[in-house]
Amino acid sequence: MHVLSQDADLEAKLRHLLTAATDWLPTHTRELTPRLALLMGSAACGEASGVRLPGGWLPLSDLDLGVFVEGETDEERCSQLAGELRDAVEPVVAAQGLLSNPVDLGFASVGLLERVPPRLELYEAAADPRVLSGDPQVLEPLRRRGAPPFESLRLILNRIAETFVVEGTAEPESVAPTWREDDPGVEDWRRAHRWAKFVHDFGKAHLAARGQLVASFRQRLELLEARGAEPAMIEAHRAWTAWRLAPTWPPPPVDMAALAKLAAETTRQVYTDATGAGAFHAEDRRAWQRLLRSEGGAGRERARRWEWFVRRRPGGIRKRAVLPLALRWGAYAWPGSLVTLALALTWMHREGGLPVGEDPDTLIGSEFAGISAREDAFGCAADLARWARKAGA
Repeated sequence: MHVLSQDADLEAKLRHLLTAATDWLPTHTRELTPRLALLMGSAACGEASGVRLPGGWLPLSDLDLGVFVEGETDEERCSQLAGELRDAVEPVVAAQGLLSNPVDLGFASVGLLERVPPRLELYEAAADPRVLSGDPQVLEPLRRRGAPPFESLRLILNRIAETFVVEGTAEPESVAPTWREDDPGVEDWRRAHRWAKFVHDFGKAHLAARGQLVASFRQRLELLEARGAEPAMIEAHRAWTAWRLAPTWPPPPVDMAALAKLAAETTRQVYTDATGAGAFHAEDRRAWQRLLRSEGGAGRERARRWEWFVRRRPGGIRKRAVLPLALRWGAYAWPGSLVTLALALTWMHREGGLPVGEDPDTLIGSEFAGISAREDAFGCAADLARWARKAGA
């Protein structure tokens, strides 16, 4: 039997919950013609964690369930099914004394995997699948292809965008997280867990860009140590690995400058591997174009995403600001990737990850004219992050 958590008490509670979710799936997802159901994420590595609070256990890791279906996926219906599953297992959540429901259900179309760049998490799952039901041969195309270079960068881009959205930080000064000294509440623990993901996913992307894609936090730490990563990064990963496996308060510090340098190094590595070109210069539009074009995926899917983005532009952003973006970049980029790249380059430059001569501010300001009343790129960072979410990043 596959272990879900290193804590025996949390393991037992999550086991009851996983059993209930697994029993629910076959009947209620039948309409989508499921081919395979997997357990993914940290629980699949036996590294799910949580914290015991006075009122019960607070899970910090999700039980990520992935269902691969035969036909196309309808976003609204899939979201509805995910909600129905969460409602169905809620009595088990309560009976086990869990303070939140960690069950997360996602769907992937087998056919769509050939047309849209899959996320690194799917490649991790394909390499060492934790099968709940169905035929693991569905994953064979992912095993044959291997993760494309751009997917390593996408992970960093999304983490930066997510952090800007949640933390609400758009000031030019470095804003590393600070923690209250004692008596943390539920949201404090969840915020710390988001920062743990932030640190770990930078290391994950760095390794994946070099062909070393593993799902386990402990194995990633071993790989970083083996390849002689910078001491600051190894120290950060060692501290946050220990924290994710057994959370304590307060959490470790976050070295923003070290993370920014790692992100910039990964960006350059991805650019070289994906384009065959030389150095990446963030102030050069052509470098953006080459990098984003390497993302791949069917042209019709890219066009459909841009059409969707223009229709559902963020509130307060006029169509005349969105349409030029679609016309200039539709041939090169998925909308979410363009916006998150702009945001990430802004953040890397702010934190010192991009050296002199690779300043993206001017280019970002011209490409995203009208996004913010403020003219400087730092001031529009929060707006860019909201665009990224709306763009489907």
